Amino acid sequence: MFRSLSFLAGLTLAPAALADEPLTLTLAETETGQLALVFDSDMLADDAFILRSENMAVPDTRLVLSIDRSPTPLLDHVLTGADCAFEEGSPGATCTVMIEGGSPPYSALVEAFKAGLEAHIDVRHPGHAAQRSDVSLIGFTAAFRNL
Repeated sequence: MFRSLSFLAGLTLAPAALADEPLTLTLAETETGQLALVFDSDMLADDAFILRSENMAVPDTRLVLSIDRSPTPLLDHVLTGADCAFEEGSPGATCTVMIEGGSPPYSALVEAFKAGLEAHIDVRHPGHAAQRSDVSLIGFTAAFRNL
């Protein structure tokens, strides 16, 4: 269970009461799937960001995350078979990318989320049109600063 702050198309959901759960920012949603960025301060006894996709991506899908109007993405990752797992009966894969605490990409994400106003995520499926979501960071940034 995640403490979830979702900011899609102006919709705001309040965080759950449990403060010891990971903080989650929903970056994109469909009827059958979700792409979320999870900050987990208990992951492997070290801080980590986890980009988790459920039924929205498959291997070879490219995920590009940027903050505000930065010309350089914070994350530009092509999912591999090692990132994704398929479950029988599921319409897609569950894919996970971990950004470990203390790494340069992790530090860049922390700084961007402390000051950022809007996240932009491009999901580029092989052979299909890219999907772009723009998500307000206002509530997430405030919650993130209070961790």
